[in-house]
Amino acid sequence: MPDVPSAGFVGIDKQRASGQASGMSIPSRCRRTIRASAARASIAALVLACALAGCATPGAPATEAGPGPAAESGPFPVAPTTGQTRDAAWLPVPEGPLTARHSAVGAWVGNRFVVVGGMTSAPCADTADCEITAFPRSDGAAFDPESGAWTRIADAPAPVAGQVAVVGDRMFVQSLVSGPGATETWSFLAYDPRSDAWEQLRPAPPVWGALVTAGDHILSIAPSDENTPAIDAVFDPATGAWRELPDDPLGPSYDRQAVWLGDRLLLTAKDLVDNPGAAEPSLSRLAVLEGSPASPESLRWRVLPDSDIIGYDPMAVAGRVVFPDLGSTDGGAVDGWGRSVDLGGILDPATLSWRPLPEPPAGPGLERYATHTRTSLRIGDRGFVAGHLLDPVTEDWLSVPVLPGPDRTEGTLVTNDGAVLLWGGAADGANRADGYLLGP
Repeated sequence: MPDVPSAGFVGIDKQRASGQASGMSIPSRCRRTIRASAARASIAALVLACALAGCATPGAPATEAGPGPAAESGPFPVAPTTGQTRDAAWLPVPEGPLTARHSAVGAWVGNRFVVVGGMTSAPCADTADCEITAFPRSDGAAFDPESGAWTRIADAPAPVAGQVAVVGDRMFVQSLVSGPGATETWSFLAYDPRSDAWEQLRPAPPVWGALVTAGDHILSIAPSDENTPAIDAVFDPATGAWRELPDDPLGPSYDRQAVWLGDRLLLTAKDLVDNPGAAEPSLSRLAVLEGSPASPESLRWRVLPDSDIIGYDPMAVAGRVVFPDLGSTDGGAVDGWGRSVDLGGILDPATLSWRPLPEPPAGPGLERYATHTRTSLRIGDRGFVAGHLLDPVTEDWLSVPVLPGPDRTEGTLVTNDGAVLLWGGAADGANRADGYLLGP
């Protein structure tokens, strides 16, 4: 069983606590919550799917269908006027073959929205210590937004409730789950929709890490040096082999997160010190890994200037890196820092210049439906910030309306370049088996 760091999913510090009013979650250091965070990182399969691609007519029957024509997808048609806000609308998707559940994982792969795994047990409140009575599910289904049909897929060879990376036409799922009797299962699986087949692969040694797609490779980025030295690795899907990456130059750190910029990796991290954020804010430090993941011996790190933001959950979108947390913090009323520090911002990696996040549209957007996950997802040249879709270049917004029906959490959110699907989750204490597409 791998070492599971207790920080980096993420370590509690003073600045996180004081930022709670800005919509930030305060994670626990306990292993149970870390496992849940990993499972829920992919949870939001909110399929803002393809109204432009000829989405299903609401109420159309669900059918078992084989591979069909590829679904076209494109960016939402929002005029590139700086600061403009436009609205989208939710459309229900047909009933599918999966039972009601929360915390499933999802991905856009093989021109389908694929939803797999998740929990059919009752949802557990953040403040509760719920008994684990069953493993996550291993069954799944694919939704074709062009035909409006669901198709059941082959069962995975292990329980699925983790994080996803897509390379080419294959979906890779890493799960670290607990079952009855505190039994733990760690798996790394690949699903190929062309053959409707799963393959069991060797997990990244020796610690759990966040998966980052880097071209035709997958990187595993360890979240923290807190309990054991962070070891990052690169996976080659062609060979099934993992190789360690060179040690980063930022020194012992926590909140280690990374995004792929097309030709290099941007790593963000915070210095690992006692009681972080107590005397001074723990700001995001930056470094880039240059070279080809296909040749790990060619990879070299380069330190960038430190940021002046706290910075969590970066996402690469439209040639920018967006840190999506709004608001700022001054360290609190007692022993504050004497200045206010932004929680998020927009970085231009070409010029290393920063801009503040613009004011979002009113309303909770997606935040209310995925309260257990960070919605670091994008659609075309837009990324989710405060639950709405922001173009970080023009600063115009696509406003996400309130979802019909009761409030839900722990739904599955999946995006492609032109759409989003929200499926499943929990509402009013019960699991759901319905879904919606979001389109303009």
